[in-house]
Amino acid sequence: MKIMAIAVCPLTGGTVDGGWPQGHEPQENLHTLLIVTTDEGLVGLGSCFTSGKL
Repeated sequence: MKIMAIAVCPLTGGTVDGGWPQGHEPQENLHTLLIVTTDEGLVGLGSCFTSGKL
């Protein structure tokens, strides 16, 4: 089995009023979904913590 494609889907949108307690602003992108597709047709989903500035 081989990985044929990886799609990245940043999660954006509203967050809690006033931002997160760790000091992040409401407009910051902190989480991203990953969609991995194999040559056998299997699809897997995962998530990671990230920053839009990367």
